[in-house]
Amino acid sequence: MTREQLFYAAHAYDSGDCGAEDDSLAFSYYNESVERGDRFPMIRLGYFYLNGTGIRRDIEKAQYWFRSYALAYPTANVSEWDGIVESLFHGDPLPDVFLAEIAKRAQEYNGSPDILMENYHRLADGDGVRANPERAKIWLMQAVEKKHPDALYELAQRLRAERNSKGGYRVYLRLAAEANHPKAQKELGENYLTTGQELSEKYHALVWLVRAQINGVNVEMLIRKAEQQLDEQHRAWAREKAADFNFTPRSQD
Repeated sequence: MTREQLFYAAHAYDSGDCGAEDDSLAFSYYNESVERGDRFPMIRLGYFYLNGTGIRRDIEKAQYWFRSYALAYPTANVSEWDGIVESLFHGDPLPDVFLAEIAKRAQEYNGSPDILMENYHRLADGDGVRANPERAKIWLMQAVEKKHPDALYELAQRLRAERNSKGGYRVYLRLAAEANHPKAQKELGENYLTTGQELSEKYHALVWLVRAQINGVNVEMLIRKAEQQLDEQHRAWAREKAADFNFTPRSQD
């Protein structure tokens, strides 16, 4: 069965529309529907665990499913669901624990960049929630909008892994380096050093490698290699330029 068919079968056994209620079978179909990528059955699984319907009552697992949904869809608006979620509860009031998760994640989505990155990693890695790397990107992009250094660097790495994204990779790597991300500074400097052909690119390589060194990254061998390709005057200019930089980590709340 497709995930839609699984969901409708689950709902039929859940509500008794098929002729007889079967909570255990409904739970099984909801679970399989989630495994196929459906979103709303997560809420119903949480409800089953919350009330011990078709499965042993387990508050922690109920919270797990409610949290998994809320983290994957932090911009969801209960008032705009046109009765979809209400129908999952068969007219019963929406559980407070579910509404609390929705409200909390919505608040976090518009909050601190550090929390945005924390939730990105939680959802991407499946830390206390059902892993959803694709939906995790919504948290990453929100942190990128706020110029979080780790978010900019993470996006650069994602773009590097994708084909035909070399331009985007360099753009976000540089933004991360400018936001004082030490690894990005080293990587950008090494990128200039290994791919650049012009004198200006060797100069920029040394600038970023020196900044990475100031931030505590071991780049001595790379710095020596860059210096060997520059004359004394350009080496001096590069070190002067490297020092003229705000080394305080920056992000926008």
